[in-house]
Amino acid sequence: MSWGAERRAATASRRNDRASSLMLVPAGILVIVLLGGIAIDLSAAHLAQRRLVQVTERAADDAAGMLDSDSLRSGGPARVSPGAAQNLARLQVSAFDVPALQNTGTVVSIGRDGRSVTVSTTATVRRLFGAALPGVAPTYRVTARATARLE
Repeated sequence: MSWGAERRAATASRRNDRASSLMLVPAGILVIVLLGGIAIDLSAAHLAQRRLVQVTERAADDAAGMLDSDSLRSGGPARVSPGAAQNLARLQVSAFDVPALQNTGTVVSIGRDGRSVTVSTTATVRRLFGAALPGVAPTYRVTARATARLE
């Protein structure tokens, strides 16, 4: 092979290498966009769960302050009024509004001694980008639980 033919073959080989690396750029950009979407979805779910925990803690604290007036009038110990505590906790949890978060359930339980309240909430968070991917559930499920004691 002559010197000119070798040079042409080397130039053609380099052109082919450039074309194959150029094909990898769109694939790399697609991977970066997908990873960014996953990061945004996970961040939104974490933020919604933190907000749900705050609301649940506040509801448990306020519900523990709902004293049973009948017990106090009869000279008994200070206790939590179960009906009033459950109503207040459910009202407070249902009143909060966080974008992309839908409350699906609130369970309020009173301790055996009548002096503690436990509030458990469950909600769903809509995925922003993950919902567009096939085979991925469109929502995350987040939970929060808080206990407050009457002292």
